[in-house]
Amino acid sequence: MLSNFLSKTRPINYVTILLLLCIFFFLGVLAKENTTLNFAVFGKLILNFVALFFMVLLSNFVVRKNSLTKDNSFSLFLVVVFFVMLPQAMQWSVLFLSNIFLLISLRRVFSIKNNLRLSVKVFDAGFWLGIAVLLYSNLIVFWLVLVVGLMVYQKLNFKNLMISIVGTFVPIFLFYAYCLTFDKLDLFIQQIDIKIDNSI
Repeated sequence: MLSNFLSKTRPINYVTILLLLCIFFFLGVLAKENTTLNFAVFGKLILNFVALFFMVLLSNFVVRKNSLTKDNSFSLFLVVVFFVMLPQAMQWSVLFLSNIFLLISLRRVFSIKNNLRLSVKVFDAGFWLGIAVLLYSNLIVFWLVLVVGLMVYQKLNFKNLMISIVGTFVPIFLFYAYCLTFDKLDLFIQQIDIKIDNSI
């Protein structure tokens, strides 16, 4: 029954899946201890949900625009299920924001298969990845995804490799220049520090 429901992309599918996301988001918030709802907290929750809604729709856009699945609602459903399984991932944080920029970068990586304005696409993919790295430095490993994308679409050469490196380091360099100008180098070092967490 579920597979039959998700096998097509109808507006009712989107409404049902996003309503499910909404229910579980607010249930997760209410399940927290010491949650006092006032106007300011409620406003933050609404902004958090709008950002989550945007992130889910962006991931669905990336999947559908690049024909990564057939014409069905399974990908959107799975994204929502993964969020429901990890309720902490639905809460606004720096990692949450960095994932939005990472999704935009991946969207540009998938668009590399089209030869139109290839250098701009490679630079854009690196640039958005650089912003994501500024927010959460461990995401630098996704630069390899950009390189693999260039290899898969047979666009890997020295020029494109250098463009991807420059694109990734432009936001980092701009942030460094800002920190240097305003004497905040400790902020730059703290932001770029790669954190390895072995806790389970």
